[in-house]
Amino acid sequence: MLAVDAVNDIGTILLNDTRVGLLRREDKTLKKQLTIGENSKLGILVENLGRINYGALMNDTKGIENVTLDNNLLTNWKMTKFPFDSVNKIVVCDLDCKYGQGLRFYVGEFILSGNFSEDAIIEDSFIDVSGLKKGLVFINDYNLGRYWSTRGPQYSLYVPGVWLNKPPLENVMVVFEEYINLNSLSVKFSKVPIWSKRKSS
Repeated sequence: MLAVDAVNDIGTILLNDTRVGLLRREDKTLKKQLTIGENSKLGILVENLGRINYGALMNDTKGIENVTLDNNLLTNWKMTKFPFDSVNKIVVCDLDCKYGQGLRFYVGEFILSGNFSEDAIIEDSFIDVSGLKKGLVFINDYNLGRYWSTRGPQYSLYVPGVWLNKPPLENVMVVFEEYINLNSLSVKFSKVPIWSKRKSS
């Protein structure tokens, strides 16, 4: 039995580089039954969803506390950070796509259609993320933000036109998806923000 005293905010459990479960503070799901061999490798990828900024829980520390396996305290953890400060070097699935459901980078390139003069202004737009689950979107190494389409309340991310390249230059989109696992991914642009699961054009 794997158990933690606290996880802030979501911990993805990896056993021998395979995703086997989640630990979530809000659901108080802080235990997970595992089958572990003698030389198994255990990892917990902890996601920080932000900090509580009011009330008694204002001192909202992040990470995990007191991880035990069958009541035996696990120590000597090796910690690695994933700051996501730049994704412009990601060209393939950085995690070898072996984590089962999710935890994948998807990379796509596109060129804007139409004839643009040198002084033409590219209009702002939105990316429809209603077909995705939870993750991050980057365009040309700019972080557009997080999405969590099972929660809402919005199902699109704002794309400033000044972040897009005019033809013939390419634009690079990187999607880090935590849950779904597909061989390919399609993402649509929208002229207006999307506030419900109904598609907009």
